[in-house]
Amino acid sequence: MAAAPARRQVRGENRWPAAIVVLAASGLQMTLPPWLAFGPHWLLPSLEIALLSALVASSPGRLERRSAALRVGGLALAGLLSLTNVTFAVLLVGDLARGGGTRSAAALLLAGGALWTANVLIFALISLRLLRGGEPGPAAGPAVTAPVAEPHLM
Repeated sequence: MAAAPARRQVRGENRWPAAIVVLAASGLQMTLPPWLAFGPHWLLPSLEIALLSALVASSPGRLERRSAALRVGGLALAGLLSLTNVTFAVLLVGDLARGGGTRSAAALLLAGGALWTANVLIFALISLRLLRGGEPGPAAGPAVTAPVAEPHLM
C-alpha cells in the first residue's frame, strides 16, 4: 500500500488581484455622472475604497484564514460594492422611465456601460469567493487523487 502524499503548507492567495478589481469597480462607479446619485456621487465609492484600504492594511500580503473580522470585512466590502451598483442602476432606470430630461443618449449609454462593467467585476469577485468556499487558502480535507491506469500490452 502506498503512503499518503505529504501535505505541503500553502500560503493564502495574493490579495492584489481582488484589490485591483475593487478599485476598478469603484473607479467606474466614480465616473458616473452626478445626476445618478442621491448625494455626492463619490460618497459610496469612497466608502468602498476606505474599507478596502482598512482590509489591505490589516493583512497586506495574502488572503489568509487569520480572523473572522477580516472575513466579515471582505463580505461587507462585496456587499457595499453590490449595494452601490444597485443604487446607481435603480437611479439610472428611474431616470430613463421619467424621460431623462436634457440627458443625451450617449450619456445614458455611457452610464449604463460603466454600471454593467462594474457589475461584471463585482459578480466575478463574489462568485470566485463563493466558489472557493468563502475562505481563502487551501481546500480543507485530504487531497483526492484519481487512480492511474497502468498501460499494458495484450
